Amino acid sequence: MVAWVEIPLIVDGNVLNVYYDNSLTPPDDSNGPDVWNLGNNNLAVWHLNQTTFGANSTLDSTGVTLNNFTPEGGMGPSNAVTGKLDGAVFFDGVLDETTGLGSSALRSLTNGFTFSTWAKPDDFDIFRLIYSLETTGGFGFGINSSTSISFTTFGIITYLQTVATLSTIDTHFAVKFDSSNDATFYVNGVNVGTVVGASPANAAVGDLIIGGAAAVNMFKGNIDEVRIYDTELSDDLIQTIFNNENDAGEPGVPGFYTIGVPQSIP
Repeated sequence: MVAWVEIPLIVDGNVLNVYYDNSLTPPDDSNGPDVWNLGNNNLAVWHLNQTTFGANSTLDSTGVTLNNFTPEGGMGPSNAVTGKLDGAVFFDGVLDETTGLGSSALRSLTNGFTFSTWAKPDDFDIFRLIYSLETTGGFGFGINSSTSISFTTFGIITYLQTVATLSTIDTHFAVKFDSSNDATFYVNGVNVGTVVGASPANAAVGDLIIGGAAAVNMFKGNIDEVRIYDTELSDDLIQTIFNNENDAGEPGVPGFYTIGVPQSIP
């Protein structure tokens, strides 16, 4: 069982009880969009934990239907794999991608935003894009080699950042494209450098893509938890997001926790 919840305040001594394993099947009162939207600046959150691969099956948890993407390239249930957070999607580096129109808010981003994702690359043979678009404008993020990552404002400039040697394990990547048009890169929550720019991105034309760029520079490996924020996240917040997602639930540390076995209600 995996549950995403937003709890305004927890104080020492609080006990959280989750009512589940109920044979009476109570109604589902969950509200995913509010968990991801209210005060969180999320424009899109793709968990990529899907087990079906039909039309619009790559769901955006903020509830924006235009951000529900469609897997292409013959993707199917075998592409559903274990991820860093619940499930992830494997991309074959040839044709696999999931794509969609995207909301006007996503398509009109020019600067002042943050992109983040978990990725587990299979290799570093060529430049491989994790997020991109089909035609012109917009932005993309990719892995250039085992020692460099990049952020591109298509038709304008590519920001290339040297990093410590990457490996084929789950790794958290983020890039903040600020109002000065500079790109700051993060690997596993750590600020690894800023590349100075001069111009904002252009508005996106064509479908948005996770997994490559319309059969070019396709990603090979697992992609999990792609998020786009309409704000410039601070270094501390990016570090906190990484810590929370990387931590399996160490007692006393914010993170992801396992719920105990069901107990009978007296």
